Amino acid sequence: MIITQWWFNYNLPDWISPDLTQLILNSESMEEFEKQYWFDIYPSMDEDQISILQWILQYEKDILQELEDKYNKEIEKLNSFNKRIPLITENE
Repeated sequence: MIITQWWFNYNLPDWISPDLTQLILNSESMEEFEKQYWFDIYPSMDEDQISILQWILQYEKDILQELEDKYNKEIEKLNSFNKRIPLITENE
């Protein structure tokens, strides 16, 4: 099976789980060739190795989401603070 993401074509094994496929494709820590590497070696991996890979990628996703949530909360705080500060114009 071939999946295209942006400009890169990934060759996937037919029996790889959709969840793991999405974790690999959406990983922010890997370049395209690294993602393809994991798809290429997937058929030779045992269940433990697959579970560990899935755990690592899920952990990465969760941590990045936590950071993004934290960042967004800080941005909201700053924006609400800025709304309370009156703007000073050159005419004043």
